[in-house]
Amino acid sequence: MTTPVAWQAGYDWACSRGDFAEMDCGDAIEAHGWDFMSKEFDMFLAGAKCAQNEIAEDMEQ
Repeated sequence: MTTPVAWQAGYDWACSRGDFAEMDCGDAIEAHGWDFMSKEFDMFLAGAKCAQNEIAEDMEQ
């Protein structure tokens, strides 16, 4: 199974990786060329949330 580009971009952004890592979330999404009503927006947020959950779990250990 291939990871969707938008999901991976959100995951990388939340891990402070990639071309738009220094931007806030909304600016990073727009920099990729996605708007807030697109499926890519939802996928970006899902990837970011997954990364944030993993980071939080790592901090608890």
